[in-house]
Amino acid sequence: ITTDFLQNELTIMAQDPFSPGEMVTVTLDGDYTDIDGAVLTVPYMFSFTIGDGGGGGDDAWTDGTSMATSRYLLATAASGDSVYAIGGWQQNYFGLTAVEKYDVSADSWTTVAPLPSGRGDFAAAAWNGKVYAIGGYDGSSSARSASLFIYDVATNQWTSGASISTPRSALGAVALNGSIYA
Repeated sequence: ITTDFLQNELTIMAQDPFSPGEMVTVTLDGDYTDIDGAVLTVPYMFSFTIGDGGGGGDDAWTDGTSMATSRYLLATAASGDSVYAIGGWQQNYFGLTAVEKYDVSADSWTTVAPLPSGRGDFAAAAWNGKVYAIGGYDGSSSARSASLFIYDVATNQWTSGASISTPRSALGAVALNGSIYA
């Protein structure tokens, strides 16, 4: 289902053929005034599918290139023409530092700078060439985290930001009007 908040409309898209138990979704859209765009879904573990997000009868899902790192409860964010798959858990609940960048036009993944520490079940949002990884579970002790890591797309480097007020997991995040809400 897609929602056009400006028009107050819901659109039913073609059903994702994988129907996994856990997934994350990110919307890539070069024009911020256009709610429609390409919807990219990273299903449970490592399969990758692409839908056109246009609604109506033209929606279709096709297989995309799989990520190199098998994971779940990861976070994703889109910046420019790329999608970033960040952290997540492996099957042993070990928090990953792995970050992969998906190039939509080339249908390919590239490994980029890792998170400073492992994270799972956290949120990510992108704004102005930076990707923000917020909260989640610590990668080693499984304690909830209040950390904020900021990835600079141009320099391929992570830095630490101000912690959120309360350690949280299973949260969402969105960038809106120059602010990140989590």
